[in-house]
Amino acid sequence: MGAFTRFKETMKQKTLLSHCVDGKFMPTPNQRNTVMLKEAADFQVQLSRMDKELRSMQASVESLLNVTRAVAAAPLPHVYEETAAGAGGAVKPPESIGGPRFRADAVSQVAIELSRRMEAEVLGPLERWKLAHEHLLTKFSEGERLRLDLDGRRRQVAELAGRAQALQAKGAGGQKGAEKAQAQLEAAMAKLHQKEEKMTCEEGGWDATAAIDSDDDAVASEAHTQAEADLHRQLTALIKDAAYLRNFMATGLAVQGSALTDASAAMGVTPAGGSPKAARVAAGASGGSPVVKGPATPLPIVPLS
Repeated sequence: MGAFTRFKETMKQKTLLSHCVDGKFMPTPNQRNTVMLKEAADFQVQLSRMDKELRSMQASVESLLNVTRAVAAAPLPHVYEETAAGAGGAVKPPESIGGPRFRADAVSQVAIELSRRMEAEVLGPLERWKLAHEHLLTKFSEGERLRLDLDGRRRQVAELAGRAQALQAKGAGGQKGAEKAQAQLEAAMAKLHQKEEKMTCEEGGWDATAAIDSDDDAVASEAHTQAEADLHRQLTALIKDAAYLRNFMATGLAVQGSALTDASAAMGVTPAGGSPKAARVAAGASGGSPVVKGPATPLPIVPLS
């Protein structure tokens, strides 16, 4: 079926003109997938907001770590004593701002670990969910194409059946009228058969399309039913995975908080208000980096097919 015919079928269904000559034509349903995809799209808006802020926060933390390392390596100002020749030599030997206990390599390692953990534990899974959602949007479009092809054929068959009844009734008045009606009916059926053959030659694409190109409408209907059920199954899995967003939100915040705590410890001094160890305890993991458990299963289940 051509794109224009699908467009006409879409308009008929959207404008509630989906009835046939007998008023009993009902479009093939696909409401559950439509609603689920709509809610998944709404969820992706929120996921994208969080993804954007987490990436922005990571960039800020990494910038802060780089600046911390550079500033800590810079020299402190010296104290000079006045002499007859002017300012004399420094009273103390040169010292960096970070002091003798500052570990620049530790701060560098913190930045590397931050990037690794954010990608592996937070940003990567969120990106896979978005890609899986886009994949299902494509499958939904293909399914809609198949559904419209099926409904278009159903509508043609119903219209031809109604026309056949009208022609038979018209020819009931006499032999000549019956023969003319029969000839018109045969011409109409030949036209439909020609369209079906054209579909078989021109259309291709996804696996179920061959069914809609066949002469068996029952096969086409079964193909659509299977495609709709498969999409619903994958949408169900995707929506269940959406519940893990809270885990990734918590993990993203904890990983970046851990990076700041570890960088503070690399300074080698006690921060105002407590020790580095106390800061770690306050962050949620005594003596180590904060740990937030992620989902029990990977997010999402990929690849989707």
